[in-house]
Amino acid sequence: MRFAAKDGSSCLAFSMNFDQPRVGIGGWSCQPIPVAALRAFIACTLDRLVLLSAGNDPTMAGLFAKAELRRTGCNVSTRQADWIAAAQEPSLRGPL
Repeated sequence: MRFAAKDGSSCLAFSMNFDQPRVGIGGWSCQPIPVAALRAFIACTLDRLVLLSAGNDPTMAGLFAKAELRRTGCNVSTRQADWIAAAQEPSLRGPL
C-alpha cells in the first residue's frame, strides 16, 4: 500500500502472513527516494531477515530454512545508500 508522509516522503506498507507457522511480518518504510527504489529497499531488507532462534518450534525453523534456499541477494550498488547498506558495520547503540 502506498501513502505519503507529512514531509512528502514516499511510503510503502507491506505485510505477509503464513499459516504454518502462524506468523506475520509487516511494517512500512518512508524515505525520500522514488517508489521503485523504496520497493527495492524493502525487498532487500526482508531478504536479509534471519532467524536467530526457533526455540522448540520446528515449523518456524522450517519457514526460515525454505526462505534461505530462495534468498537471491541484493545489488545495493545501484541504489541510494540506506542505513543498512551504507556500511558493512553500521553504527549501532552498542557492540554485538
